[in-house]
Amino acid sequence: MDLIKSLFLPSKMNRHRHMSGFMAVMIFLACAFILTIPTTVRIEKEKYNLVDEFGMSFLTEIPDTEDTNKIMQLKDYGCSVKEGKLVCENEEIIPIAKKDDAVKEAFMISYVVKVAQKDGSSRDVVRNIYFVFDFYQAKPQYNVNTDFDDKERKDNEVNYLVYITKEFMAIRLQPQVDKNGNKLNTITHEVGFTDYGFSTDELGNTPLEAGKYLGYLFLNAYIPFYKRNISYTTVISIFVLNLIVIALVWLLSRSFGRLKNFKEYYGIASICFIPIAIIFFIVLWFIPVIEFSTILLFLNSAFALYYLFMIFKINNLSEVV
Repeated sequence: MDLIKSLFLPSKMNRHRHMSGFMAVMIFLACAFILTIPTTVRIEKEKYNLVDEFGMSFLTEIPDTEDTNKIMQLKDYGCSVKEGKLVCENEEIIPIAKKDDAVKEAFMISYVVKVAQKDGSSRDVVRNIYFVFDFYQAKPQYNVNTDFDDKERKDNEVNYLVYITKEFMAIRLQPQVDKNGNKLNTITHEVGFTDYGFSTDELGNTPLEAGKYLGYLFLNAYIPFYKRNISYTTVISIFVLNLIVIALVWLLSRSFGRLKNFKEYYGIASICFIPIAIIFFIVLWFIPVIEFSTILLFLNSAFALYYLFMIFKINNLSEVV
């Protein structure tokens, strides 16, 4: 009971000011690990609902039209991954990119989607998906920056690239250009064939099935990276940002507060972080997983306010024990 009271009552929390630095670090580390659990667990269960957030819906929403049926010619190539390399039984019929070719894409499919506008209306947007096979030996024959990023497009068009080599497959959204002509950051995902299998025999029988197979392949490859990013972001946020908060509070309070040593401030901070971590552990089970970084900002803000309040109360106790 005293342990629980020490999470909320300044007079009880004050007893932890002599905590060892190692123990305080372990508390922060344990909290960081616990906070990643809801999002990493949920993202595995909900990943197929996140194709739009991760920029892969252009593949999973391919309709069945005469033009999009061109994607089914991938099955004619007879490609599959063997020992970490892409092997195509009918490679001779694949339009492989060559540096001097005027057109390096194997083929392109297009379809129209309706995009909602802020005023409640919608407009038609054309999605163009370019498929490129670049089975280079030394240097790539297809230059993504010049052959794709600089490709012209109309105002109502969005261009995507599916880039296939012997070692990996990648998708890319053509970057937008600002008013000064500078390319903005864009979405790029990659699947390494040493880690993931791929076979054109598994594309299904319709463009929709083929697109979903490709989209989910990239999604499954991206999820581990996203989960690692969550872990790194959490650790950096909790250790680095909170360390800055603790240092600032220590510098501002040590001259007139009862607590003097940095270790005392750090120990109290670790105890303050426990109830905040418990609250946000519960919250993270209910908010969209894509909002994890935003929630971390709220968590750090809540910790800073709670920590400041507790330090103020502890430094103004009538007696420090």
